[in-house]
Amino acid sequence: MLHQGPERWRVSVSFEDLFDLPGEIAGDLLPWLPKFRYALLDLSRYDPASGEDDTRQRVVLQLMKLTRQRQLLAYFRWLAEPLPDSELHAKEIYRSLTADPELEEQAMSVAEKLIAKCRAGGLEKGLQTGLQESVPDALAVRFGEFPKG
Repeated sequence: MLHQGPERWRVSVSFEDLFDLPGEIAGDLLPWLPKFRYALLDLSRYDPASGEDDTRQRVVLQLMKLTRQRQLLAYFRWLAEPLPDSELHAKEIYRSLTADPELEEQAMSVAEKLIAKCRAGGLEKGLQTGLQESVPDALAVRFGEFPKG
């Protein structure tokens, strides 16, 4: 299970703890409930930038974490830093974007929005605002709708 909420995960990871059984029947039913623990990755307590070995997973988990924290500018700054043994290359990303006309169109509209925001409100503020408003839209085209809030 993956938790990307703003606060730490506080629910038990034991399956049987998810059932609120009344005391009078708990003793009769508990032996019949499967007993296992589920794996949990709590992004509020995990640093993908240093804790993840797979480059692609590190990039996606870092995006999920910093998007939830409303720090997209920090994500893109982090992404711009050289990644050790990176499997992600700008030319490959460009080829992927231009190979899909719909995705290329969306990426270009995001770039245009970012440029307009930068010109209107100053580079730093415009980039931050533009990223927060435009990038989730572009990502939603590729990966599906993101929850609001």
